[in-house]
Amino acid sequence: MTTEPASVPENERERFKSHILLAEDSQTNAMVATALLERRGARVDLVTNGREAFDAVRQRPYDLIIMDIAMPEMDGLTATRQIRALGGDFAHLPILGMTAHAMPGDEKACRDAGMDHYLTKPIDRAAFLKAVGDLLARKPAPAPAAAPMIDLGQVEEIWGELDQGSYREVVGVFLGELKQRLAGLCEAAAEGDRRAIGRHAHALKGAAANVGGRPLSAAAAALEAAAGTAAPGELVRLVRNLQETGAATSRALAASDAPSR
Repeated sequence: MTTEPASVPENERERFKSHILLAEDSQTNAMVATALLERRGARVDLVTNGREAFDAVRQRPYDLIIMDIAMPEMDGLTATRQIRALGGDFAHLPILGMTAHAMPGDEKACRDAGMDHYLTKPIDRAAFLKAVGDLLARKPAPAPAAAPMIDLGQVEEIWGELDQGSYREVVGVFLGELKQRLAGLCEAAAEGDRRAIGRHAHALKGAAANVGGRPLSAAAAALEAAAGTAAPGELVRLVRNLQETGAATSRALAASDAPSR
């Protein structure tokens, strides 16, 4: 007689809702880990060696890497060191090491390579889920300033034929508008006014593009598209992202020069 598995509580699913990279060359181990994580709402990408893991993290953002130590082509320790060497957010991306052969000094080697935690296999369900949950809880918030806030090529294309004063005048007007829109967005978010959130995002989308603020324009477009339908948690994340990107854009514009001619 078979029994249905117990359902996962909603608060646990919220805790594990994330995008995880699993680097594991054993298909059996990968299936077990993936099943435990996906059942709790995580999205798991699987790679089978350290080189593939290193390539994957440069192509898309992850909340956590689960890294086997012994893998072909490139082992987990080498891959971890290379990921940490990328700097920026990669220096703080949570990495959980896993090994089937616990040897004296393994934990120190994992820590020295840049891993945040270390577990042995076979997977102990409770220890594995606790380690993953703890690491996800301390994942870094997105850092909009990691990418250039101002696309100088776009600025040159729009404003290159005009004098410096014209561009700086428009930037000054935009910075005032940005401050007002961010304040209005904060108020709308506190009141749960989705229509006002969408309105402020729409205005910033076009205005930011006109001064070369591509990341801010993209963040505003994402918020505008989701304002009416996104789940509350996702809406809060998008609002916060727009606020942080707006602040970074403001700092970048205040320090930028007019386009050269």
